[in-house]
Amino acid sequence: MKKEVLCLVCLLLISGLLAGCGKKPADTAVTSSAGASVLTDSAAESSSADADTSIDTSLPASQADSSVSPAASSPATSSSSRREEPSVPPAVPEPVTDQPPDQPVSQPDDPDPARIAVTLSVDCRTAVEAGWADAVEIAADGVILSDTQVLLEEGATVYDLLLHSGLDVEISSGLLGRYVKEIQFLQEKQCGGASGWMYSVNGVFPGKAMDKYKLKDGDAVAWRYTCQNGSDLQ
Repeated sequence: MKKEVLCLVCLLLISGLLAGCGKKPADTAVTSSAGASVLTDSAAESSSADADTSIDTSLPASQADSSVSPAASSPATSSSSRREEPSVPPAVPEPVTDQPPDQPVSQPDDPDPARIAVTLSVDCRTAVEAGWADAVEIAADGVILSDTQVLLEEGATVYDLLLHSGLDVEISSGLLGRYVKEIQFLQEKQCGGASGWMYSVNGVFPGKAMDKYKLKDGDAVAWRYTCQNGSDLQ
């Protein structure tokens, strides 16, 4: 009797322990008069259920791999490895200039210098009136160039005026300066030993070399051929 009571107490203790673990207490039955305990059908079913659960929770390899997140499957990248090198701006080429920096820039010439207007005329009337054939051949009426206005830079001379006239001239230099030997193919001494060219400004013969006389705006210059060293010119 005492052994039966002892077995019963042991079964009660086992049931309490199973209840404390959250499991359904297994149904038990005493089948031996000697007090040997055996597992009931419910206990066997519980063990079988535990075995089935452990099998169901294990997934195939393919499904197990798919359940893992991409972040977990790849190793974490350290922040130091992602740090980018500071970008260096490209070098800007120096501007190319046509003129070296140390060389001073040359200033252009004055595009509109001061101008003067001068009137020019050329004649050989005295030689034509005297009957010199060479003079008549060059200008039958004695007029080689009628009054023509010429624009010159301020400070120009009678010599500059003759160079800008467009006439065919021959010039020589002497001790007193430049003088005319020929205008439009009529040379000095061609109509006598005392013949040659003389010029007047505003009706006055200045008596100085043509490159020494500076003109003013409005001046009238006349080149005239003389056969008597100027005495035949009025």
